[in-house]
Amino acid sequence: MNGLEFTCDTCGTRFEAPNLIGGTGSAFMSGNRVRCPVTGCGGWGHHKPGHYEFVNGVMQAFRAPGMTRAKVEGAKDIAAEASKGSISSDEAIAQLRDISATLAAAVEKSGEPRINWELFLTLLMCIYTIWTDQKSDADAQAALGEARTQTEVAQKMLEESQAQTRSLHELATKPTLPPPAQAQTNAPKNRAERRNAAAIERRKRGRAE
Repeated sequence: MNGLEFTCDTCGTRFEAPNLIGGTGSAFMSGNRVRCPVTGCGGWGHHKPGHYEFVNGVMQAFRAPGMTRAKVEGAKDIAAEASKGSISSDEAIAQLRDISATLAAAVEKSGEPRINWELFLTLLMCIYTIWTDQKSDADAQAALGEARTQTEVAQKMLEESQAQTRSLHELATKPTLPPPAQAQTNAPKNRAERRNAAAIERRKRGRAE
């Protein structure tokens, strides 16, 4: 990532703006805010910790002493509940803090203005898969520390983040179509109406003759 990552307060879109300190490119910035690039939105985006900072912070938390597979499962369950809205972000952070203060801090730091629990859950699923592939907690933590593993996880998370952003863009720019017009017809709806229509038509022909 060559620029700074922002999240729109209005539509929630995550986007990258140029590195405005000594960087190149253009962006309309005021304070620590940048205008959202989504057509028709016009909201302000606030700077958030970078994508790789978030991923690395979470992975470092799971490499700390005392982390176990059970704690990974617990964090995954908490993220799932928060993602569904069953618990609030504050409740989820408090529960994560019981598992690891470092983990809770990394997630909380990403939540300006809001935490993307769906993205965090995806990251936890990646970590859980790595963990279950190893024979012990120590082996799992060693695997998380490998550069190749970190690169693969970061890339997967970047793709997931971009997919979410594309979905939000499509939703924000999708035109609203008018409801289909109801078909108008003068055709009679039943036998009685058909007989009346036929009688009226005969009278018209009779007058014409």
